[in-house]
Amino acid sequence: MLRKFSLILLLLPAVFLSSCLKEPDKIGLDLIPDDERIGVFRTDTITVYAYSVREDSVRTDELVSTNLIGSYYDPVMGRTAGSLYSEIFLSIFNINFGNMPVIDSVILKLEVARVIGDTNTVHTVRVFEMKNNIYYDSIYYSNQSVPVYSERELGRANVLAKADSVRIDSVTKIAPSIRIPLNRNFVNRILNGPAEAYASYDKFKEYFKGLYIVTDPVTAPNAGSFIRLNLHGLQTSLVMYYQNAEKDSLQYRFDFLPTGARFNRFDHSSFSQASPSFRQQVLEGDTLQGRKVFFIQPFGGTKARVQIPYLKELAKMKKVIITDAQLVVSNADTLRSFPVPPALSLVRQTDISGKYVFLEDQYEGEDYFGGDYNSSSKSYRFRITRYVQKKIMQTYDKDMGLILMSANSSNSPERVILNGNKADKAPMKLIVSYLVAN
Repeated sequence: MLRKFSLILLLLPAVFLSSCLKEPDKIGLDLIPDDERIGVFRTDTITVYAYSVREDSVRTDELVSTNLIGSYYDPVMGRTAGSLYSEIFLSIFNINFGNMPVIDSVILKLEVARVIGDTNTVHTVRVFEMKNNIYYDSIYYSNQSVPVYSERELGRANVLAKADSVRIDSVTKIAPSIRIPLNRNFVNRILNGPAEAYASYDKFKEYFKGLYIVTDPVTAPNAGSFIRLNLHGLQTSLVMYYQNAEKDSLQYRFDFLPTGARFNRFDHSSFSQASPSFRQQVLEGDTLQGRKVFFIQPFGGTKARVQIPYLKELAKMKKVIITDAQLVVSNADTLRSFPVPPALSLVRQTDISGKYVFLEDQYEGEDYFGGDYNSSSKSYRFRITRYVQKKIMQTYDKDMGLILMSANSSNSPERVILNGNKADKAPMKLIVSYLVAN
């Protein structure tokens, strides 16, 4: 089963920086014997190199069941922040709050599925009303935004999100959630709405476009976290508690529906807080920096171009049959507490516009192809036997090399720094086993 990408790889444009690579060392072909008998050989001296480039935006609308808010400040890659736009829906049409309604409180409760990063981070969460509609059947990307009424904040709270279940009695546990009290601005919008606004979903969406939920960015390096929210969880709700002249202890609920539009926006602050070495490679195009380390960052951050320039040299001397080829890249930042991506994706670029296709090897299945992080060896490994064979045979009409990126670039905040082919320890390498004959 193929790994499911959360971004539409074949449609996204790519931004690539021009290469300033010097010519790498040629592979050593002295392992191939001069006699005529068939031999089996193995080498890890084939030149392979990589460097990071900026990733274009990634699609973030309704692709998964959870969404992210939060921010972290990476001392190498800078600050990244995530915010959320979402519609809300009426639970009952033609709402009637009765005679002389008095609102006691309005609580936005968001179920927490996971906290990624520093679990002690206290986030200031703010809620605003959107000015424009968003639509379930439209496509939204990580760099898009929707105008909001920034002068009319609906609510805020300082929250310490936890992913542990909450026990409500000796037997029952419920999922954790964060609670954000909404203020008079929200109450006035609801109580003062025209009657027709509550007659249907569409009428309400015309009146109240939806919510924008954002956290204040963290300011200290090595700090921050992302909160994964389950908007369709049992603990997610927006409830208005009120009383009127006839009754008290009343409530009305607004829903987050699976058919509702929502998307994440991610902001890297133009990498202004990133380290000089990161900026030199990614922004200034110094691809030689990738020989030591290169960077994979999700949310439309960075990806890596991988080149194996001298494979055709194998075919010049003798007939070569590749029996196994594995690309191995190792984590260069093992002391960092923030988790690395559980899996990376490797695809083939087919044209200058950035179109990608799956490698033939991936169709053999994930167990064969690889890409998962090995915590013991602290590395990622891909089996690319068919790709290498076809490169040697020069059967690709269009091939601009390989692209390495986060496997879930639209919904997982983990990033990784990888060793290049000239790293002092655990360098990037291609391990090839092959048969040769005259």
